[in-house]
This record gives sequence, C-alpha cells and structure tokens, in this order.
Amino acid sequence: MYWVEEAAGLVVRANLDGTNPTTLVSGQNYPSGLAFDRVAGKLYWSSLSGTISRANVDGTGVTQIFSGGGCFYGLALMPTTSCTGLNVSTQSSAPTWMVAPSRRSGRRPVALEWAVDSVASKVYWGNCNGPMVVANLDGSNPTSLFPNIGCPTQFTLSREYLAGNMTASLAVDADNDGVPLPGDTIMYQTTIMNAGNGDTANLAFSDTPDANTTLVVGSVQTTQGTVTTGNTAGNTTIGVNLGVLDGDGGSATGITAFGSNDPDTQAANDATVTIATSAPLLAGSKTVTLAIDADTNGTPSPGDTLQYQVTVTNSGNIGTTSAALSDTPDANTTLVVGSVQTSQGSITSGNTAGDNNLAVSIGTLNGGGANVTITFRVLVRRRCQQA
Repeated sequence: MYWVEEAAGLVVRANLDGTNPTTLVSGQNYPSGLAFDRVAGKLYWSSLSGTISRANVDGTGVTQIFSGGGCFYGLALMPTTSCTGLNVSTQSSAPTWMVAPSRRSGRRPVALEWAVDSVASKVYWGNCNGPMVVANLDGSNPTSLFPNIGCPTQFTLSREYLAGNMTASLAVDADNDGVPLPGDTIMYQTTIMNAGNGDTANLAFSDTPDANTTLVVGSVQTTQGTVTTGNTAGNTTIGVNLGVLDGDGGSATGITAFGSNDPDTQAANDATVTIATSAPLLAGSKTVTLAIDADTNGTPSPGDTLQYQVTVTNSGNIGTTSAALSDTPDANTTLVVGSVQTSQGSITSGNTAGDNNLAVSIGTLNGGGANVTITFRVLVRRRCQQA
C-alpha cells in the first residue's frame, strides 16, 4: 500500500498488513492526491501548492511534471488503450489528469477524491458536503449517486481493463533471404493484459488467419488457459480459453493471431500487418582461370588466355522472363571472338567478328535457385600490342 503524509511532506509505502513502513519520497510541499500506474511502475501525487510530481515505485526518479495549477487535492490517471502503461499525456507532452480543488475552496461542494473509469468514459468524485457524482470525462451530464451517503472522500473503482499487442516475426525463412515471402513461416505473438484493478473471468478469444496464409496446425501455444482450436488436424481457426485474468497487470501470451494493436506503429489499435512480396531475386558470381599458359610460367601474363565463368542465380520466389547479361572485358585484354557459351538462352554479342563485348539473352529463369552459367575467353595483351 502507498499513502502520502500531507503535513510531513512524505510519500510512504508498507506491506498490506501494515508492516515495514518505508518513506519513499520526502521534502514534498503538502502532498495530497496519490495515483498508482501499476503497469509502468510509477507513482503520481498532487499537492496543495498546485504541483503534480512523479517517481518510480521505489521512490527514485522524483520529477515535477506540472506546476502553477492552484490548490490540488485529488488526482486520477487515465489509462490508454495499450499495454505499455497508463497515459499522462495528450498529443505530445501536456499532462492529462483529473484534479480536484482543495477542500479549503469555500462553501461550494468540494471534490476531495476522483476515480476514472476509462472503459466506460466516466469520472466519479466525492463531495465533502454533497453526494457522490458520476459524469462524462468532459464533465457533462453529471448525475448524483447515493445522495444520502454523507461525505464520500476516499473511494476506488474495481474494473478490468483489457488491452493487447501483437507482433510478427519470420520463424522459418525457407529461401534464406531475410524477408517474408511465399513459402516462409511467420510467427505471431499476442500479449493480452488486464491493466485494471478488477479480475476478468471467462476470458476467451479466437481468430482466423489471413486468407493468404495457412494456419500451421499444432503451433498454437498459450501461457495460460486452454487451446480449444488450432492444434487439431483440419483446424483453420484459432481459439483459446484464458479463463480468469488477474487485474493489476496480469497477462497471458499466446503464439496466435489476434486483432489488437501493433506496437511498432504510431497508430492506436491497428492491426499487425506483414507484407509478403513475390519477386525474382537475381545475383551473379564470376570466377577466372588460366585457360592457355603460352609461356608456361603458371601465372597469367601477356600472351596468355583467361577463361571467365559467370553464374546467375534466381533465389526469389517467382521466375523472371527477361533476364539478360552483358560484360565488357578489361582494357588490357581482348575478347576471343567465338568463345562465348551459355547453358541457357541465346548469345547476342561476342561470337561475331568485330565484337568487343559480350551479351546473352537468358530469357526465363525460374525462382527457387535456378541458375545459368556463361563462359567466355580473353587474351591478355602484350605491352606493345594494339587493340
């Protein structure tokens, strides 16, 4: 449990049975309202001097995040729809909170404590000389509750608050190209969190994989509950019965698809999209050997003939219908006309008198590792030899 000691300027923590009271923060100017971000592990408190401060739950990292607001007493945080924590900002960095005026604010009913129900978009507050009230988050449509309750100054709401994130990763890269392509296997991981302070019972979810994918039967796993669909031959959908998910940050992780939030984008509550591309992927390698050693010295030298071998491979997932190769020999060599050969396609330059370069129309080259081999020879020129 956590509390503030207004006169002493302290933020204090203790076990739920009251043992081991520990001062976390001291030197505060009349701290009053206290709010706990369970997911992010942060404490927030207002003060009668009009400031709002924040610290880690162990009391470190004390930061004043707002000042100049008059005389605050109550304080409530508004959760976001993501699992990463409670939101104390809107647009950019402007604080978002509900604050109550001081109990010293005159004869009007004074709000001493706030509670926000972000799921229902409602705010509750208690008046020291008036009833408990519920209204919309913008303060409209206030409705009195329990008009004869007396002075409801401290209260809390019990509400489950579910949110989830889904990520995708390349589990099996069949063509070893590092990107999701047809034939690869993608793993989806969904984390569902209950960031509220109330437990949720009978929680379950189901999903149907995208029409361009096929569920890998037997791959569905969960850290809690029972897989009801997805691991039996013939299953095409996913179902998991999670049961009870505890509040205060309880979570369950399933290796499944789930329409939740993509944490890698700025948008809220957007689907996690994996783009699989169909395309050829061409690459070439080139080697050289000493074909004719005219001076028999074992090394390439003027007057010798070299043979080059070029291998073009399509490691993409579809074929290409217009592959071609061209090459111009080094300026210190001369193409041996008639030496160009190819294992596929037609030679369009290199084997006709007067040709100085080579060109091969490969044509269709299937995906999945199909390749073509092209060879040609060049003569290493002597120092005074003219082209």
